[in-house]
Parts: sequence; structure tokens; C-alpha cells
Amino acid sequence: MTTFNKHEQDYRTGKIAKLVRGHMRSQGMSQERLARQIGVNVAALRSRLIYRTGAVPDWQMLASVSVALGFDPRWLPGLLDGTYGFDDDPHDLPDTPPQRVAHSTHGPITTPETREAARDRELRVAKVKIRQMEQRITDLESFVHARLGEQRRAG
Repeated sequence: MTTFNKHEQDYRTGKIAKLVRGHMRSQGMSQERLARQIGVNVAALRSRLIYRTGAVPDWQMLASVSVALGFDPRWLPGLLDGTYGFDDDPHDLPDTPPQRVAHSTHGPITTPETREAARDRELRVAKVKIRQMEQRITDLESFVHARLGEQRRAG
């Protein structure tokens, strides 16, 4: 199973929802009928898959939707976790899924180590900016004191 970042997971979930809606339309199936076939209420189907309210669909529901639409039960869950691709044939999946490399259009997949490295880098950059601002404040104070001293001598 491939691990995706939040953006990639949202993208895959949206693409799956669009694919399911398209197959439902092509088969003349309503959301109510699909929900009855897979044994969930319509609200759960809509919020967890059709309208994507932010919840990731569960594996059992995706497998049930796959079967209800006439596909291999591994196809939709495999699309969500990256085991299968959107170009794979949903009716004839290989017994051993192909090895896929996680790809994200929203940047690299993060790990605890990469997040820590990013925080360290942000901290170093922030420290440099603070030192630069302190230097500018010191320079401005020197300038103001110099101007005040000139005004007092001239005045």
C-alpha cells in the first residue's frame, strides 16, 4: 500500500467519486438504489463518497460499490490506496497488483524526518530574518540619533 499526502488522497478520492457517478449514470442507477445494494443509508454514501465532505471512504464501502457496479471488489479500494491505477481494467485485475510509485502533483510525500528537517530550515531562516531586522533597527536608531544631534547643534 502506498502512502499519499492529504492533497493526493483528496485528489484520488475526488477522482473515484467522479468515476462512480459516471458509472452510476451509465447504468441508470440512482444514489438511493446504490446505497440499498451496498447496505448503507444514502446520507452515508453521499457524505463518504459522492459529495466528498472530507471523509475518506472506508474500504468495505468501496469494495461493495465496486461489486454493485459490476467491477472486481479490489478495484476501487486499490484506486484509493494506489495499488491499482485509473487506467487498469476494473473487470480483469491481475492477481498480483503492479508495483506503483507514489506520485504527487502537490509536492513530495512527507515523513516525520522530512517534516522535522523543514521545521529546522524554517527556524534557521527565521533566525536570520530576526538578525537582519535587529541590524536594521540598530542602523535606524543610529541614523535618528545622528539627525537629532545635528538638529540640536544647528538649532
